[in-house]
Amino acid sequence: SSGDASQRLAHVFASGIEARLAGTGSQLYAAKCAIRISAAEKLQAYQVYLSACPFKKIGMSFANKTIFDSALASSNPTIHIVDFGIAYGFQWPIFIQHLSEVSDGPRKLRITGIEYPQPGFRPAERLQETGRRLANYCERFNVQFEYNSIASQNWETVKIEDLKLQRN
Repeated sequence: SSGDASQRLAHVFASGIEARLAGTGSQLYAAKCAIRISAAEKLQAYQVYLSACPFKKIGMSFANKTIFDSALASSNPTIHIVDFGIAYGFQWPIFIQHLSEVSDGPRKLRITGIEYPQPGFRPAERLQETGRRLANYCERFNVQFEYNSIASQNWETVKIEDLKLQRN
């Protein structure tokens, strides 16, 4: 945790080379994977990443604007977003906030979050946690919300029935 960015990077790189040469790389990897990082810590790191490299943020802004504009142009009362690689759903809070500010727009948001399963006994735990977090955010901004999570090792095998599409 001490030193400037270059020194910290050099330390991590040297530790990796040392583990590789000593043949302990897989144990080091397993030990690092066992350390769980909370969603709050991930969000904090993600915010730092977005401030240092805004390209991802710009892409999300354009995607959100495109979805938002097409939703407003439609007469459907529900927006259904299918998000392949939803991870923590960090893209959607600003979208939800904008949706709450439109009085004559869609009245319900449905998100189907698709992600690779996590290792362990609860492969869809992070996906479900993302859904709960987005539901709390929607409740705070008075947006009706429905969430469907799909944990799939191969996204090409996701069937249309898995998306639980509805007429509206």
